[in-house]
This record gives sequence, structure tokens and C-alpha cells, in this order.
Amino acid sequence: AAFIGGMGALNFTEYEANNIKPLVENSPLTSWLFRRIGMRGTARLVGVAELAIASLLAFPPRRSRLSALGSVLSLGMFGVTLSFLLSTPAARTRSTKGVPIPTDVGQFLAKDLVLLGASVLTLGESLRRQESAGPIEGLGKLMMRLV
Repeated sequence: AAFIGGMGALNFTEYEANNIKPLVENSPLTSWLFRRIGMRGTARLVGVAELAIASLLAFPPRRSRLSALGSVLSLGMFGVTLSFLLSTPAARTRSTKGVPIPTDVGQFLAKDLVLLGASVLTLGESLRRQESAGPIEGLGKLMMRLV
């Protein structure tokens, strides 16, 4: 949660807004937003979303509904950022003597694969905690209770 919150806070700086520009403007999932509200607006919106997700993930396990919501939202967020590996030309691997290696941008995005896995684990823990509080009928029922 602290890492996501820190990254979210950085999105309010000009430096980070410039860093995410090539990722956001090349993605079919986010380029429309970039065209509509611009670089700074998009960066701020991403920052608000990351801070909200981090806040939800920071709830203790006894507040498993909020933690589960944060986990589901982070799964979506990291799914989108991992899609940048496919849509951002600068993220694609280059080859050195026949061995493919990720570019700097690709290496930056690769951390999101680990964070996606962590989101799956936190969702599982939240569901386990919820189940121990009383039986539930799957993720769908829990998600309906979240809203």
C-alpha cells in the first residue's frame, strides 16, 4: 500500500506526468483520456486512483471488504499498466546477440507483474478472512456486498 501510495503522490509532479506520457498516449485503454483531459489531468487522475487504492489496501484484514475492494481495483490497475508493455513502442524488448532484453521502460513496467501477484495474494487473504467470518458464496457475492 505504501509503494502504491508513493507512486500515486508522484503523479502530481511535472516530472512523473512527463514520465507516464508515452505510456498513456500509446495505449488504446488510456489514450482517449489523455486526449480529453491532457497530460497533467491524466497524471492527476491516475494519482488520485492510486492513492485511493493504496488507502483501501491499507485497511487491516478485519476490514476485509475494503481490503478486497482495494485488491480488485489494484488487479485492474496493474492489468492496465502491464498492457503498456504491448502498446508502448519504447517498452518492447531489444535483442543483444540474439538474447532479448527489456528496455528501461519495459523493466520499469515489469515490477507491476510482481505487484499484480501481490494483489492476487491480498485478495485471497481478504476472501479467506471474509469466509472465516461466515460462509460466502464466492467472489461475486462478496463484491455485491462491497457496494
